[in-house]
Amino acid sequence: MSSPYRRIACCIDRDGMEDILVEEALALAAGGTGVVHVVHVLAPVRAIATGPYAYVHPPAESREEVEAWLDEVAARHPGVASTRILDGDPVRAVCDWAVRWGADLLVAAARRRLFERVVVGGFASRIAYRAPCAVLLIHGGATVAGDAAAVAR
Repeated sequence: MSSPYRRIACCIDRDGMEDILVEEALALAAGGTGVVHVVHVLAPVRAIATGPYAYVHPPAESREEVEAWLDEVAARHPGVASTRILDGDPVRAVCDWAVRWGADLLVAAARRRLFERVVVGGFASRIAYRAPCAVLLIHGGATVAGDAAAVAR
């Protein structure tokens, strides 16, 4: 039986879940008809308020550094069609690219706790509401093929 998803975009970040997400996307594309692209967004650098008059600029990722990292991830997972680096607001960049590419499914991690979502923002919740296609969110700690106990936690 072939997969109903022909074009799968796997949205990854350096959060330790990249291998789980890619493996799940590849499993969904099994049957030979699906294509998996691994996507990462270079988000704009924003200052974070650390006090009344103190701001910290988090270290920015360089494009070369991200290309090398994405190549490593793709090398660990035969079957990945290509990698893609996008720029800008992560949700907007992924949604715009997904429309242009004709994505059928976006696979992403849902792992931030409440404090992180408030301070940094929640990609998973925003992409779930704004995506132009189906979205599969994998919770932190879940393993490939739906470890029900980990997802239930």
